[in-house]
Amino acid sequence: MMLFLIVFFNTFGSLMSLFNRMVKFFIYLLLIGLTVSFFIGIAHEGFYEYFVRIMDNLHAVSIFKFISGFNTIDIDQRHSLANANPINPILTLLIFSSILSCISYKITKLQQVNR
Repeated sequence: MMLFLIVFFNTFGSLMSLFNRMVKFFIYLLLIGLTVSFFIGIAHEGFYEYFVRIMDNLHAVSIFKFISGFNTIDIDQRHSLANANPINPILTLLIFSSILSCISYKITKLQQVNR
């Protein structure tokens, strides 16, 4: 998880270094606004139910269960995580870390060519 977070923020920082100050300010402002509005919205029960309904219609639960490793948790027994498999999230994080590393490498090379 730490490797993924380090590579993610490194890639994000490399991407942000391609923009000038004004564009960075607007991107940061947009990200902060979206985060705050999402958490305010998810605090309301109606938005939460709508979000859950969208995820059910997209059949995203089975994908999230596969990625997280919690494949056979019954809805009535959410608190018992006896059947958690740590290999799936570890492989997923390693794959995403390698993809982000390649993106960060390409952005760094682009910055070196521009100089």
